[in-house]
Amino acid sequence: MPLDNGKNFSKAITTFLHSAADVSITLGSGQGANLPDPAVRNYNLTWHDFTNFPDPSDDPNVEIITVTAKVGDVLTGIRGQENIVATTKNTSGATYRFLLTPTDKFRTDVEEQIQNRTMGFVITTGTGSAYVAAFTPAVPSLVDGAHYLIQFHLANDIASPTIDLDGTGAKIIRDQAGNQIPVGFMQATSRHVISYRSVGDIFVLLAIPMATGDLLNNIYDHGVEDGASTGSAYKVNYDRSPGTDFDNLEGAIIRWKATNASVAGATLQIETGSANPILKNGGLAIEANDIQVDDSVEVQKNVNNGLWYLMSAGVGPRGGIQANFISAFDTTTQTVSVANTFQDITVSNNGQINGWTHTAATANFVCPTTDKYLVTYRAHLAKTTGSNSIVELIALFNGVEVAGSQGGGTATVNNVPISASGFFILNGVATQILKFQLTGGTVNSVMLPIGGNAATQPSMQISITRI
Repeated sequence: MPLDNGKNFSKAITTFLHSAADVSITLGSGQGANLPDPAVRNYNLTWHDFTNFPDPSDDPNVEIITVTAKVGDVLTGIRGQENIVATTKNTSGATYRFLLTPTDKFRTDVEEQIQNRTMGFVITTGTGSAYVAAFTPAVPSLVDGAHYLIQFHLANDIASPTIDLDGTGAKIIRDQAGNQIPVGFMQATSRHVISYRSVGDIFVLLAIPMATGDLLNNIYDHGVEDGASTGSAYKVNYDRSPGTDFDNLEGAIIRWKATNASVAGATLQIETGSANPILKNGGLAIEANDIQVDDSVEVQKNVNNGLWYLMSAGVGPRGGIQANFISAFDTTTQTVSVANTFQDITVSNNGQINGWTHTAATANFVCPTTDKYLVTYRAHLAKTTGSNSIVELIALFNGVEVAGSQGGGTATVNNVPISASGFFILNGVATQILKFQLTGGTVNSVMLPIGGNAATQPSMQISITRI
């Protein structure tokens, strides 16, 4: 149900008399301009005797009408709305007033809109994989991160399907990693949550297809990995009702506590004798350590292709997926070899590491999975002697400087460090290398430990987290 048309401080008066059956209502001269145009959307007005009852709630003949048309100062309306009976408006000498105020219908319409946007869905139209969707009321513009529940009317027959929401333009649909959607992944009548991502001007598939019925009855908790389960071939058993067939249970949500960390390409079998397809994380095969020992794992069945998709594991930023992070630090002094020429920074120690690859006392950090990462760092820079020197560092990914990663400053006092810190979002690509480099205006420029009484005195600290 579309919301009523509106206009601030909208009211009109009339001294003309009307019967309870009149559907054509004449306003005072020029009063029609005060009211919204019902050609956009109909709206309800409160109509009461203003002379004798300034407060409409005191008028025993107060009425609500739905305005369906307006020509100049003449309204066409539907009388006696919202369970209020149409009444005569014929008190001699009285001025009658129309008010555009929120009524009970407006409240229920808003509730319905909220429910539709959060729990409802729209069914696409269009030809082939060029989908079109129309909300009521229409989406005026696309906002970064906004979510929409869509039921597709046809299966996607190409790997780069598009969708046009309310005439905002056709946007390509990708998975969460920015990859193409497998042909046939979106089936006729399957429902998906999509989110607009302004970077790339695309829609991202946030959820696997959902069953058209009530999924709450298809949640299975407290699964147990059996003795044959490994990180490459998960086998999970349930104390379930006889006859439950997980291979054909549309939209089933499965939860269990992991006793094995995942390896790349891990499979999942629910109950002995069931299929064991590759477990998916978004549109990709699961990666090493996407699931950790003791993680509470939640997966859901794709209603179309029979695959299981990882929804969450543990408690962490990507809806619970903790894998793919590292903290590392260096405790050495590193001196600029050639003024104004960047050189690699070797990092002596690993702290917590999961997914990423880094050998202590080397420069290279190897990205495990294509995705976005939050990278933060802090370093202590100084000069040992001589004139003032600008000391700086940057990050490189795949051999290219990461825009906005520079940190540093001017060192003015010998061996007294300045703190350089920074952060950036990295568009990580699997197997490519992230590293940091140092330079200074003179060869007396250094990165050195901060000093003090701590057992560990770092010269640089690095944190990388998948988001």
